[in-house]
Amino acid sequence: MTPTEILKTEHRAIEVVLECLMRIAQQAEQGGQLDTASAAQAIEFLQAFADARHHVKEERLLFEQLVARGWQRDGGPIGVMIADHEEGRALIRKMVMARDAAAAGDASAAKEFARNAEAYVNLLRGHIRREDLVLFARADLALAPADQASLLAAFERADAQHEATRPCGRTLDLARELADRFGVPATALSEAGCGPHQD
Repeated sequence: MTPTEILKTEHRAIEVVLECLMRIAQQAEQGGQLDTASAAQAIEFLQAFADARHHVKEERLLFEQLVARGWQRDGGPIGVMIADHEEGRALIRKMVMARDAAAAGDASAAKEFARNAEAYVNLLRGHIRREDLVLFARADLALAPADQASLLAAFERADAQHEATRPCGRTLDLARELADRFGVPATALSEAGCGPHQD
């Protein structure tokens, strides 16, 4: 498996939780109450898997390798992807604040959560599409076989370090619980895997 194939597999797992998050948001928007437990699970997954595990591999490893091969860090595709990541982190912070406010009884917080959750889902879906269809295809052409091998080894080291503090299996279990609760197909979660990547 190539580095970009690993990242695409992780994208499919993230998309499962994005669909769950959209359903949480729709329920909050329509009913005026937030399912704070489900919201907390979705946020935990997005922070632990999408950001701390997946985006870290992109930003610190893949993007750095591309910069070493002459890509622009700012202003080009890499800059756009990093800006998306930062916008996503800001929206997650807003979701956390709205979830906490809803749990404390703020009647307006459910709709505030819904607005930020829907913005996050739309952002990430577009971001994933651009990476899968454009950036990763260009990256595969730019990276020599030695670069690919080096990235695979770096991905495994990064995952091992992350595993020591936030076990991937537990994070994927959160996603499975959400998928079961909201009736979202979850095959991609089994394919995301944890631990060493297979060639």
